[in-house]
Amino acid sequence: MVAYETMNFIPSLDRNDYSSGTALGAIAGIGIGIGTETYLRNRISHDTVHLGGQSYVWYYPQIRSFDTKNAAAKTLWSELLAAQDREKISRQEQDFRYVGARAGGSLANRTNANLLAPAVCNYRQALRSFHWMIMLPGAGAGGKGSAKRLHAMWTDREGWFFETRDHNLQESRSLCTIVKIGSRRTSGTRTFTTTEVSDLLKAIDMETPGFELAMGIRFDCRVWFRQAVRVLIQHGMVWCDRIIDLEAELLRLATAKAEGRRDARIYNVSTNCNWFEKRFPPPPI
Repeated sequence: MVAYETMNFIPSLDRNDYSSGTALGAIAGIGIGIGTETYLRNRISHDTVHLGGQSYVWYYPQIRSFDTKNAAAKTLWSELLAAQDREKISRQEQDFRYVGARAGGSLANRTNANLLAPAVCNYRQALRSFHWMIMLPGAGAGGKGSAKRLHAMWTDREGWFFETRDHNLQESRSLCTIVKIGSRRTSGTRTFTTTEVSDLLKAIDMETPGFELAMGIRFDCRVWFRQAVRVLIQHGMVWCDRIIDLEAELLRLATAKAEGRRDARIYNVSTNCNWFEKRFPPPPI
């Protein structure tokens, strides 16, 4: 599957939507001043939170705390935060059931052989970029919903390096989208173990392949992701005719979720990976 993470996402819009120097989010009649010049340059998108039989408008970016001497306001704010968290988890569980019915089995099941092309996307407002990765559901040590994420990481000290660690699919607050792209179970009799998949992807060089370098593409986690998909194709775990179409699909799904669209799903099954028929495209995609 592909997973996208979103970090500090603020949708962009015209600052003329606001006439004063302070943008106010009215939460259950409580005026919460959030106005800054940065915030004014962005649109406030919103959602609805249900609490105690009432519906409250919830403005983004989500403010996790605010300073007030009003005890009643503070209590209501805490309750709204908790209610919003419950609703998010509830929606994620519904998505789990939805994709489980389509993809065949629970994402959290440790016997699950699904491959989630998790482009874990950090949707940064300035760069408008996502962080891409591969994810193995049920392979994490954290219990229900825990997966193993495999990806290319960057630090100033080490540069680019391969990393594998646990990621809780059901409780992640930054997850944008996860898309099933294949299976560790091949069309023959072989099922690759999670360790074998990790070893295959760990062997990918942290550099741009020659044919992409000729196009002026610099190495990043997205280049690594494309290489990972090629490796999975070569070993019969993914069947994808055009990686460029898969990328476009993942970007569309992740962006919709990052922008807070009501019809956006976290869990999806790729329409560009023919894992039902397990049909091979030529390796050099």
